[in-house]
Amino acid sequence: MRRWPVACMLLCLSLCGVMATTAMALDATHDKKQIVIGSKNFTESVILGEIATSLARKAKLPVEHRRQ
Repeated sequence: MRRWPVACMLLCLSLCGVMATTAMALDATHDKKQIVIGSKNFTESVILGEIATSLARKAKLPVEHRRQ
């Protein structure tokens, strides 16, 4: 069984969590500015962008996802 796809998915989800945590820390020290998350023109990138956008919205941060 190939474990690379699963490992890559877990790594990407971890990075999204780190990005959201960092965004919350930055929000506490700076003015509220809109966060822009961009994604490239392939499915995995768009999905990860949506996940990051969702995490930022749950943290009540102003966020915009620019798809593809």
